[in-house]
Amino acid sequence: MMTPKNTAKLTIHPLGFVSFFLRGFRVMGDVSTENDLRIEGVIQGNIRTRKKVVIGETGQVIGDIEGAEVVILGEVVGKVIGSKTIVVGSKGLLHGTAITDDLHVEFGAEVDASIQKYSAITTEVPLELSSVTNKGTDEAKKIINPQDKELISTIAVLN
Repeated sequence: MMTPKNTAKLTIHPLGFVSFFLRGFRVMGDVSTENDLRIEGVIQGNIRTRKKVVIGETGQVIGDIEGAEVVILGEVVGKVIGSKTIVVGSKGLLHGTAITDDLHVEFGAEVDASIQKYSAITTEVPLELSSVTNKGTDEAKKIINPQDKELISTIAVLN
């Protein structure tokens, strides 16, 4: 029995929330949030937040990611923009482009990406995530090379 004496008041601060996409969860479309984000499922689309994005060991993203801090422990195929930092963990896989001023790649990680400085890009051109990865158009088919098609089919088979 709960009495006023042994109840606790729970205060939730919206700025401390983390959005989770658990294993087995699949999204086809863009995700935009003001929260930190952790992905253990599959997202085929672009991700945007001003905070931290963690792609967990079971997480897979086929699309572009933009966040302050991006940690890749799973698989990403696309452009990754980390305004503060990008970390690719020892089991992480990144195929595409990494744009940041602070890149950390742990031993064992697989990175097949072009790397650009965030500060150089932001002074030259405003950053925009491409929506090409979400479209089944001829434009998207021209951009994806045969090796990427194999990787995307491998990612799809894993789920």
